[in-house]
Amino acid sequence: MATHLDEGESTTHIVDCDLLEAAKENVQPLAMGRRVTALSDILATPHVQREAKLSATRNRLRVNIEIALEDEDGDPLEAYSRLVYWTVENYPHGHSAESGLLELLEEATRVLKEDRNGKWRGELKYLKLWLLYASYVEKPTIIYKFLIANEIGTHYALLYEEHAAVLERDGR
Repeated sequence: MATHLDEGESTTHIVDCDLLEAAKENVQPLAMGRRVTALSDILATPHVQREAKLSATRNRLRVNIEIALEDEDGDPLEAYSRLVYWTVENYPHGHSAESGLLELLEEATRVLKEDRNGKWRGELKYLKLWLLYASYVEKPTIIYKFLIANEIGTHYALLYEEHAAVLERDGR
């Protein structure tokens, strides 16, 4: 529900710190951090209501993907990115069967690989979807080799930095 604010007005959102404290061990930390107000809203909503709300939003974002894929002027990369990052933000427990994040990343990277004759291969946003996907798989080096072999994001230093970090973490 949106509210109109007059100039000078502000909204205050009270965050229940006890709720956050109780759930902190079950919230996956993100490198970019999380918005405390959004996290508080998610955790304060009863499970049944939360699932209904999340399902409705997920369905709307899915429709946007379908429209973008069908429309030659659409931007399916943006539509997939919105759904992926919305999922990351709204499922604080991380990738799980409930969030479907891993499956979503697999779908997005696969579908966009050949969409529009590989148009997205050079896009940073597409590379970031792949890097997020690599962060959830058991052997991320396979993903990095695939990206380099298929020239996906190869002109971005980020690809090589992340690949080096994984190799270093594996003691290689």
